[in-house]
Amino acid sequence: MIPDSNSRVKLLKIKFKNMKINHLRKEYSRLTLSRNDLKTTPLSQLKIWLEDALSANVLEPNAMFLATVDKQGMPSSRIVLLKEIEENGLLFFTNYRSKKGRDIEDNPYGSATFFWKELERQATFFGQIVKVDEERSQNYFATRPRASQLAAWASKQGEKASSRSEIDEAYTQEEKKWEGREITKPPYWGGFLLMPSGATFWQGREKRLHDHFLYSKNSEGTWDTARLYP
Repeated sequence: MIPDSNSRVKLLKIKFKNMKINHLRKEYSRLTLSRNDLKTTPLSQLKIWLEDALSANVLEPNAMFLATVDKQGMPSSRIVLLKEIEENGLLFFTNYRSKKGRDIEDNPYGSATFFWKELERQATFFGQIVKVDEERSQNYFATRPRASQLAAWASKQGEKASSRSEIDEAYTQEEKKWEGREITKPPYWGGFLLMPSGATFWQGREKRLHDHFLYSKNSEGTWDTARLYP
């Protein structure tokens, strides 16, 4: 006999109540991080760690947890892909009408965290987020796969859909609309640059005594570093 919905809810509650996760932990011992290892700027250090992650075959090493805050002060986060490390920030692209796009419009600050579990490392950048110019967004959009370009037009990112078929139908309509033509960038889609005012780099160590360093920009516009207690 198939249990009714109330019974299933009760079973799930019992299952999660009995789930034991407080014992889950890992001892970190692969690598170390000292002040002498650090580059003069956090973006230069990020380039080194991204190269290490690529060499270690980390899955999507450019994936970052982007955190934003709306005008009510409610935070939210999601994974986006870093597309370029520019001289003054981290470049990513999205739908400006999305939840993150609206958050940034109302409160143009955020943070981005990278986690490379294979290397027992994480790095976080925090600061102001600004839109890049239209030409920059157009140039990148032109390099995207055609399917991704069509999806940018088809998706009302973050809005409610009645079904999966509604989304698929929207994509099909865009395919027909752009058949045989070059796809231009939607006006509501483009790039953002997170310009860090600070950053932290964390390397897992034994006994939970991790290596943790803070980069902070001083009044002269250069970067100071400090070791933090883990």
